[in-house]
Amino acid sequence: MIDPGLTGRIVLVTGAAAGIGAATARAFAAQGARVAVHHLPAQGPPPPGVRWEHSAPAAETAGALTAGLGGAIAVAADPAGPDAARRLFDEVEERPGPVDVPVNNAAHCESPDTLTELTAGGLERHHRVNAVAPALLTAELARRARGRTGPAGAARSRAW
Repeated sequence: MIDPGLTGRIVLVTGAAAGIGAATARAFAAQGARVAVHHLPAQGPPPPGVRWEHSAPAAETAGALTAGLGGAIAVAADPAGPDAARRLFDEVEERPGPVDVPVNNAAHCESPDTLTELTAGGLERHHRVNAVAPALLTAELARRARGRTGPAGAARSRAW
């Protein structure tokens, strides 16, 4: 078996309380990683005339998942929030330690979602979660990795 070098590494998986995110969290934990299971703290109602195409699992769902992953933690943040990446990294660092691997799984999808029904608000909601949040997670990892030493920090620092 190939050793991916994840033993003891800290992995943050966004949108990890259910579905593909939960499967991803389980897979990393099975490889020895310590997983931070991100979930949406609360999902508000959609705007008038809009339907959310998925529902955010409750915090209890994230907690139940972490209970079975040995050393995993649950962290909550709205990925569309302007400081979500910083807050997620801060919370993970306070508990198991610095994030080694971020995995973006959180996504937003709503209906109607056709060209003729496209609105600025819908487009903004899509982009904040599906494009802006992953970029900010990556930028936050880069900022924090610069000052780190050891295999994870050294490997990342060569990129810049």
